[in-house]
Amino acid sequence: MASLGVLKKWLFTTNHKEVGILYLITSFVFLFIAGAFAEMMRTQLFRPGNTFLNAVEYNQLVTVHGLLMILFFISPLGFAFANYFVPIQIGAKDMAFPRLNALSYWLYLFGGILLLSGFLLPGGALSGGWTLYAPLNEAHYLPQAGEDAGIAGITMLGVSLIVSTVNFAATIALKRAKGMRLIDMPMFTWSIVFTIAMLWLVFPEFATALVLLLADRILGSVVFLAPAGGALLWEQMFWFMGHPEVYVLLLPALGAMFDIASVFSGKAVYAKRLMIGSFAVIFVMSMMVFMHHMFMTGVNLLWLELQEITTELISVPSGVLIIGIIATMLRGHIKLRTPMLFTMGAVIVFIVGGATGVMQSSIELDSGFNGGYWVIAHFHYILAGTVLWGLFAALYYWFPKMTGKMYSERLGVLHFILSFIGLNLTFAPMFLLLNMPRRYYTYSPGFGFSLPNEIATIGALLYGFAQLLPVLNMLYSVRSGQKAPDNPWGGSSFEWLVSSPVPEFNFTGTPYISNGRFIVGTEDSGQEEHGGLNHLSPWPFSISLGICLVFLGLVLFLYGYGNIALALGLMLFTISALGWMNDDYHDFFPEVEKDGVSPKETWPFRNMDSIRLGMWIFISGDVLLFSTLISGAFFIFVQSPYFGDPVISLTGNASLDMASVVVLLASIASMYAAAEGAKTGNRDMTAGGLLLTIFFGACYIAVTVANWGYLASAGAGIQAMHGSALLSIFYDSAIVHIVHIAGGLAFVCYFLFKTYGGRIAERSVPSISALLYFWSFVAVAGVIMIGAFAFM
Repeated sequence: MASLGVLKKWLFTTNHKEVGILYLITSFVFLFIAGAFAEMMRTQLFRPGNTFLNAVEYNQLVTVHGLLMILFFISPLGFAFANYFVPIQIGAKDMAFPRLNALSYWLYLFGGILLLSGFLLPGGALSGGWTLYAPLNEAHYLPQAGEDAGIAGITMLGVSLIVSTVNFAATIALKRAKGMRLIDMPMFTWSIVFTIAMLWLVFPEFATALVLLLADRILGSVVFLAPAGGALLWEQMFWFMGHPEVYVLLLPALGAMFDIASVFSGKAVYAKRLMIGSFAVIFVMSMMVFMHHMFMTGVNLLWLELQEITTELISVPSGVLIIGIIATMLRGHIKLRTPMLFTMGAVIVFIVGGATGVMQSSIELDSGFNGGYWVIAHFHYILAGTVLWGLFAALYYWFPKMTGKMYSERLGVLHFILSFIGLNLTFAPMFLLLNMPRRYYTYSPGFGFSLPNEIATIGALLYGFAQLLPVLNMLYSVRSGQKAPDNPWGGSSFEWLVSSPVPEFNFTGTPYISNGRFIVGTEDSGQEEHGGLNHLSPWPFSISLGICLVFLGLVLFLYGYGNIALALGLMLFTISALGWMNDDYHDFFPEVEKDGVSPKETWPFRNMDSIRLGMWIFISGDVLLFSTLISGAFFIFVQSPYFGDPVISLTGNASLDMASVVVLLASIASMYAAAEGAKTGNRDMTAGGLLLTIFFGACYIAVTVANWGYLASAGAGIQAMHGSALLSIFYDSAIVHIVHIAGGLAFVCYFLFKTYGGRIAERSVPSISALLYFWSFVAVAGVIMIGAFAFM
């Protein structure tokens, strides 16, 4: 029974610290899987003409290795520490949305499982390279089920990150302790601010690209298969996410390194405002350099020269941050413990990785380096060196706080020494492999590739062994380690002012800041106000499992089986969604603390509750989703005449188009009436507005289907999208919009049920107002889409 209780706790937890630990453990599992793939690849390349792996196996390993390391290990490892420590560092008792936090984790886990399931499916796993370049990513070229499962898994991860973005933004904006100004936040929390800002900008766009790709593979559309720039459209969509993702990985590591350098040097962060400003400059410029990955695509030369300049310029704020870490340590009383060793090592290898990266900003040099191992060496010095070591520093730094035990310093130092040797042995020789093409699974003797590959393989084995040491260290220390004091390093931020390990609601007194000092008061913080509130909910887990089964069922359905998985997934998702709503109906998850800590800054959302702020952030991401669909369609529309892609009029029946616009705009008015009724306590007005919204929403879906029938009679039906990229993206966009409408209607029905049950009270006003914002946006987006596609 005790074991069942432990299992229930970890499956159903919504506590931000436990979710952080789940992220930490899961990310390490993905590390060792991806690391095993890397060792297998290096073994294959150890000798010329080796037959340890064949070409197909090698391609699958190199593809999944890259995706796991970047998307499922390093980024979630940073979010493991963010989940655990950001609420504590800002003086909050939990995240703004605890259940959404758990949902983010389970979507991530099941997404990774779905990606790896490809190895068990017919044809094997993803094998077209981690960039998933078009048209190779299409079913026409790689038809195996594992490709579909892998893309679906990455899509689940994208949704997970979007949900996390909303949650962290609302938490940091509204849950800070009394007196905490933005400038008072530790550098790690600041790094997460700009990390989620980048995720907010790029992952809705990338999730849209993945949905279009799944539609190509499952529904038979041809967006990225089109001769009218389909492959180029994918590259732009991928790298608009892909290059900011590098900074999504880097910034949390740098933020932790600043905090560690400050504590272990006994000095304040050097020029903190300048360092925060450098984070901001990186955030802005990361969106302006992505096309340097496309120097070889034939894009307009003037545009590429602009990208060359911005790529060189973004090295400036990156260099400022590294200098800031060094300046923080300069003339300090440095304590050379394991966290500090990894911080200093990360700075050293960043200089190597950064210097070799700046060279690739040159169009001329990049044309020579492109496709060779120089790029791999540069990339891994940054990711496997600076980023990973910065996060290892964070692991050793915060381990005593997370577990209440000290780690073994000897094992920690040994881990650093072997990692330093192994990293340089592995990747330094790759700078010499300028002429060896990437992704070749074998090579012939006589080209001079043998010795560097032999050294790199030996280094990889050493580096892989070194990464077992922190796991052994932590497992040993948790069981047999010395008890850790509450503040072993002499830190001054909130996490070092509470007991180790941290209590369930973080603080037993009230955290606040006075004259720049972090203080936790001795008076009771109102722990009794939580009453019977617990941190357990089964619905994040079961909803995520349901989504995973739906995707798996869709993938297998294409190959003649999968009906059971699809049916189970839909049933589980529906039951879980109803269960989540039932918890809300009975107020099982009230706010664990009130919003409105009234920080001194004046900004637009200062007095907004977390539900409405969260919805505004979600809507802003949705703006990017629909903008991607419309801009992608416009790109195809402009290119079509030059590449022979059929141009089919997307103008439907004018009367039906007008009817769609009318019912969408009318639904905004009815939803507004419902929200006003809730605010004034007018039950009849609320119910009437909701009923009218349901009616208008159903009318819109019916009119849309009728319009599709009209288009079909004109030769532009959904069956015809197999021959036209523009028609494909039109129907893909329409389906995405209808899914939004259907989701909105589900929530409208829930609030209608709540209204008739007498459960619409003052505390429901933020929720129904948030629904008004969402519905209004979706309706306006529909109107804009009708106009945009009519123009095309």
